[in-house]
Amino acid sequence: MNRRGFTLIEVAVVITLVAILATLVIPSVFAAKRSQDAQAVRQDVFGFFTAARVEAIGSGRIVVVRFDNSGSQLVAESFDPVTEQQVELNVYEVPDFVAAESFLLGDELVSSVEWEVRFYPDGSCDAAEFEMLDGSLVVLVTLDPATGRVTVGEELEEEEVDDSWPAGELEIRA
Repeated sequence: MNRRGFTLIEVAVVITLVAILATLVIPSVFAAKRSQDAQAVRQDVFGFFTAARVEAIGSGRIVVVRFDNSGSQLVAESFDPVTEQQVELNVYEVPDFVAAESFLLGDELVSSVEWEVRFYPDGSCDAAEFEMLDGSLVVLVTLDPATGRVTVGEELEEEEVDDSWPAGELEIRA
């Protein structure tokens, strides 16, 4: 018998195998993309604060970094003594998938509108930190007041608490 083409069973087997492979590969591709995006944000934030510090040292002026009123942009600005106005030096658009929260100035918890860090011409800055959230990932951004250097912490996954009781286990109460 001379047979051409594939049977319905052969096609179904191939489609099933492709579907199984896709369910294994697609989540890892999304995880890799998310990791790349998070790394890019950490590098951008590090570069933004480093540039503000370098500008303060180079210009001999205080550079202020703050969030805009919407909390979606970091703004670096300096006071121009000639025009007697604040001059915008740099703006970093915080990506939509990232939320900035928990703003500290020194030891005081403040809102994003109140959060404002000054970089001084000697390289130092105000003590400050904030958290960037991306889904379940938390990245801590810390500014060292003595050196003015920024540390953008590694990704830390928020702990998920499992309150469920597995079937068959005895409930133990204190």
